[in-house]
Amino acid sequence: KAFIDAHTGLPNKNACNEILNKKDIITDPTACIMFDLNNLKTVNDTMGHSAGDQLIINFAKLLRSVIPEKDFVGRYGGDEFIAVIYHTSEAKIKEILKSLNREKDKLNSYENQIPIDYACGWALSSDDMSCTMQMLLELTDTEYAILLLLLKNRRQVFSTERLYEAVWKENFYYGAENTVMVHIRNLRRKVERDSKNPMIIKTSWGKGYYCD
Repeated sequence: KAFIDAHTGLPNKNACNEILNKKDIITDPTACIMFDLNNLKTVNDTMGHSAGDQLIINFAKLLRSVIPEKDFVGRYGGDEFIAVIYHTSEAKIKEILKSLNREKDKLNSYENQIPIDYACGWALSSDDMSCTMQMLLELTDTEYAILLLLLKNRRQVFSTERLYEAVWKENFYYGAENTVMVHIRNLRRKVERDSKNPMIIKTSWGKGYYCD
């Protein structure tokens, strides 16, 4: 079994799964950040696959240069990357993400640079809940699709109807609102520190859901 991604030199999907599938109870505050590199298909289609490969390599270098060496950074596959941050806190995660954004903007200011853009979401183990890495990230495909859609369209409010049609790929019908609400509630339980006071998936009352 290979554990290194040939393109980036980062741990590959096998290595990521070794960490994510661990059944040990997390004893120290640990966060997992999921990154989705935007526009890879567009770059491949318009500039060629060598440009797409370069974009992947540049993003991998960016992640590894900002995220502390003691922490794990891996390529989960395609345009997906994962970081696992050990002995951390909400404030530290936010600082890492701010630094990442600053460095990304700096890189994008260089001439001839293929612009880097990404969406990310993160989950932090709670002091008052015993959980494994698997439990921390156990999102269903639908929950992941909702999270990714909201993160890729930050500050854009999605009505229940629009969210349903974008994620479920079918016309909205009477009763589908409950389906969306149940998935949002379950998603918040998994990714929010306090699901009753959501900081990631927010509600615009009477309008819908959004991410800041």
